[in-house]
Amino acid sequence: MIGPLLRIGLVSAVAILAGLPLVAPRRRPAAGDLAAAWALALGNAAVLALTAGLLGLTLSPPALLLLLVAPGAAAAVLGRGPRSEPEDADPRGGRGGSTGGGRPLVGASGAALGCALAALLVKITRVPLWSWDHYAIWGVKTRSMLAGGHLQLGFLRSLYQTRTDHPLGVPMAWLVLTLGEAPSPAVFKALHALFALALVAVLRAAVRRATSSPALANTAAAFLAVSPLLWDSEAMGVAEVPLALWATVGLLLGGPGPAGPGLAAPRSRPWVPGLALGFMPWIKQEGLVLGLLLLAAVLLPILPMPPSLQTARSRRGGGAIVAAAQLCAPALALMAAALAIQKLVLPPGASFFLGDWWRRGLDRLPLVVDIQRRCLSLLLQPDWLGFWIVLAALTAVAAARRYGMALALIAIVWIQVLVYDLTALFTYLPPLAHLDASFFRICAALVPIGLLGMAMLSRPPIRDSEKLAESFGSLPDFMTQAELRRMREEA
Repeated sequence: MIGPLLRIGLVSAVAILAGLPLVAPRRRPAAGDLAAAWALALGNAAVLALTAGLLGLTLSPPALLLLLVAPGAAAAVLGRGPRSEPEDADPRGGRGGSTGGGRPLVGASGAALGCALAALLVKITRVPLWSWDHYAIWGVKTRSMLAGGHLQLGFLRSLYQTRTDHPLGVPMAWLVLTLGEAPSPAVFKALHALFALALVAVLRAAVRRATSSPALANTAAAFLAVSPLLWDSEAMGVAEVPLALWATVGLLLGGPGPAGPGLAAPRSRPWVPGLALGFMPWIKQEGLVLGLLLLAAVLLPILPMPPSLQTARSRRGGGAIVAAAQLCAPALALMAAALAIQKLVLPPGASFFLGDWWRRGLDRLPLVVDIQRRCLSLLLQPDWLGFWIVLAALTAVAAARRYGMALALIAIVWIQVLVYDLTALFTYLPPLAHLDASFFRICAALVPIGLLGMAMLSRPPIRDSEKLAESFGSLPDFMTQAELRRMREEA
């Protein structure tokens, strides 16, 4: 057991070093940067490894390491942008740690986060690896898809009544971490713990960046650690935690900072969050819809303002269009590639929409009330610790006070819930049985997005059109916060 864990630790260190030139170029990284760099490098390596395997190339341990390092090395050589500020920098010239509560509150929230993580790790070590989805889908693919360093997908056709067409990004990411060795149950648990810790770190960094409040960031991260996404052992060895991780990485790298609704970091590289969001359909099929929604949320603040809201400085729309193109190009290209592999390479699986799904949905219209009642009962389970009740209440607050980005993220959560809800109407399975089997688990992956959206409600809404236009107008110039402060001082 020590050997595989040591190998995973060493590969993880290489992944962090490979991802830092993308996530935190030329600045001291924080914990959230390290976790985001790790995830981004793994996603890039998984895509490259699957592509190389489909081309017949050998995926030996040295080859996997090369694919892991290559994108970051290229970014380090080609990227010579200006030095960027640390993630907790405050746009007014102070430090982000000085706001959001005094030291006792920060200390208490930090202690709560530490206790939540300790309890989570203890539980992971004690519970068995038991999920049906792991043994029927994710685990069997990871154990079988690499043989002698060669990608072998013929076994998928022998799987019975399972999702053979589910993407291979997560199994390949796990195999990159083990350098191609099929994981044992203990190793799968260790991988799950790594992804869980990375997700907590990324969410904490995203909340802190968006709110400048370390206490609120610690609280959100602690809640995530005890939420069903990480606390429910059914999620172990499946793809919900990875899906939530890459979604949150995309929001950390492309979401708003405390200065306004623009790209958070790195400002001069909008294609970096595009890589994270583009990997989501490589994780799960529902990652396509969720990834497109998150891409739209990150994209909207980049686009040029309407003429009525523009200032002289913000009328330079060309830079904004270039930034939007740089964000969308890698995201849409990766999404299209994931769809192409699903349709052209993977065997068709037991889709929920087998048969005449449209007629089936019409026939089930009398069951809509029962379906909604079952969904509501699942969202009101005590395991959620009141998450969905609070989210519903704060949705009304966000709509009434016109919190733009916060409302967008919260709306994405509800849209995804509705998509999962409607799937039960059209699936070939009995709708209530389908909901009982998966609705609770797949909704859990939306918790980090909802937590970030709720946390952003602590920021005062930007009401003045001149300030709003100014915050948008800084994007095309790709300025760092330090450059903006220097301009204000000189003026």
